[in-house]
Amino acid sequence: MIQIPGKIFLFGEYAVMQGGEAVIAAISPHYQALQEGQLHPDSPASVFMKERGMSASFQISQSPGPGFGSSTAELIVANRLVADPLSSADLWAWYRERFHPASGADLAVQSTALKEGTGLYQFQILGDSYRIRKLEVPQFFVSNCLVFQCPPSQKIPTHTHLENQNDQSLQLQVSNDFIHRWLKGFDPRQMNEWADYLARSGRESLFGHEVRKAFSSIAGVNGVKGCGAGMNDVFLVSMDQVNPPQTLKEVHRVAELHDLNFLGGLHERI
Repeated sequence: MIQIPGKIFLFGEYAVMQGGEAVIAAISPHYQALQEGQLHPDSPASVFMKERGMSASFQISQSPGPGFGSSTAELIVANRLVADPLSSADLWAWYRERFHPASGADLAVQSTALKEGTGLYQFQILGDSYRIRKLEVPQFFVSNCLVFQCPPSQKIPTHTHLENQNDQSLQLQVSNDFIHRWLKGFDPRQMNEWADYLARSGRESLFGHEVRKAFSSIAGVNGVKGCGAGMNDVFLVSMDQVNPPQTLKEVHRVAELHDLNFLGGLHERI
């Protein structure tokens, strides 16, 4: 059975497309390849298989669901099904060439995590290739970080969103500085700084902003960040290590108010 990890961007999305660094979580539960089904004809996996004269007659399971790298998980599966599979680097280059402006960071991380396991990865595009390494992260960072998924009605198509952002650039040094400061102390409060910076640059949707501010207003919550297109596919909510029941109760109340699906703790995902 082919199983592909999902992914969540912690830092560096958008900037990574311009050569900046990114920190990405490869997570479980994994996507699974299913024999019966049909891919969307314009999906990367479908295009890949058509180029090789094969029918894209499979699908992947819905866990962990949209917003966690489902399209790149499909592509990894497709590459394993063809007679002449590409290396991870060549598959990444193929994807970058055909699906610009997507960075391919999720594809690289999900491919690497097949060998090295779930966890946090540091990624950067280097010309026609990339650099990736797995991070050793203290458990205290992830132990009280919860993962929520947006309702399907709020999901923003990734490629459409990226195309609309093409004329807006981020300051790469600012982005990289966020990551380097976080790597020194793994302080979840820096998720707030990065989220605010992306919001000021016009990357955050109205729904994403509303949810993030609602979580941030809860006493005992020290870090909140939306992830994915419009910063509203997935929400990470970090609570103080002293985890009063009232904080957790309020977090779930806000999630229910915005129709968010609770997926568990980040430590359970990775």
